[in-house]
Parts: sequence; structure tokens; C-alpha cells
Amino acid sequence: MDRGILVTVFFAVVLVLSALFYSGSLTGRFMGDSGGYGIPTENETQEKTFGRETTYRVNYSDVVDFVMEDGTYLNNYSEDYVCQDFANDVVGNALGEGIGACTVFIDHEKGSHSIVAFDTADQGVVFLEPQTGEFAVEPTEGEDYCDLVGWNCTWRIREIKHCFK
Repeated sequence: MDRGILVTVFFAVVLVLSALFYSGSLTGRFMGDSGGYGIPTENETQEKTFGRETTYRVNYSDVVDFVMEDGTYLNNYSEDYVCQDFANDVVGNALGEGIGACTVFIDHEKGSHSIVAFDTADQGVVFLEPQTGEFAVEPTEGEDYCDLVGWNCTWRIREIKHCFK
């Protein structure tokens, strides 16, 4: 994807998500004893505030439960629904549940790719490939992203950008 288009799309998505957060359309919630993602304990901390929404660092197991329940990875990749759409949907849904997450942009020699980062209380920042629902080893510059996720391609990572860095 052309870098200029990627930047334009990124800012458009940020603008739309900001409008949704400020309007109250996306609300964070914790289900406590009724199941789901619990209120953080004293060793977990409030991490970010997006508009009026406060998100929390939850445990890795809570993030895994969220991803399986969310099911974004079950969507079909198409010309109209690409990696950035997968990532943006997971991030929007996580923020709506009060779970801190952000889109990760990976620039490689053939273009760019979008995945998701979660900052967990017990394992730090973890990375999700939103098209498969699998958690990836932390990507680092110079590595082949495809090798990390077991895909049959070659995408040598040039730069990684995300909000928890």
C-alpha cells in the first residue's frame, strides 16, 4: 500500500474512532462477577484514556478470552476488508470493552501490514495477528514477519510503530 494512502487512511480512522469515543457510542464496561473481563486488582493500573473511555491493563488470559469471544479473526480477507480493517475492528472492540489496545503498523520492503498490540499486566506488550487470532512473537526490525506467523511469504520488517512503544 502506498505510504501516502496509508497515512491518510490512518488519520481518517483515528478521526472516526475519536468521534465515536467522544460521542459515547463506544462505551467501556467490565462484567465483574458475571463473567468477562474483571476490574483490575491493585497491582494492575489504569493505562490510557481515549476520549471519555478509560482502559485497563488486564492479564494475558483475559486478552486471549477477549480475542476468542470477539471473533474478528473469523472475518474473510478481501479487497474491501484488509489487514488494517481487521486490526481496527479488534482495537475498537477491545477499547469498547475497556481493554487497552492499539494498531501496530509494520513497514516492510513490499508495503505495510497492520496487527494489534495489547499491554497486559502480567506479560507486558503482546502482539496479535488479527487475521488469524494468533499471538505472534514480538516482531523486531530486520526479522521476516512471515516467518514469525508461519506464512508463506517474505516481509522483512523495516519499521514498527505502535502506541505502547
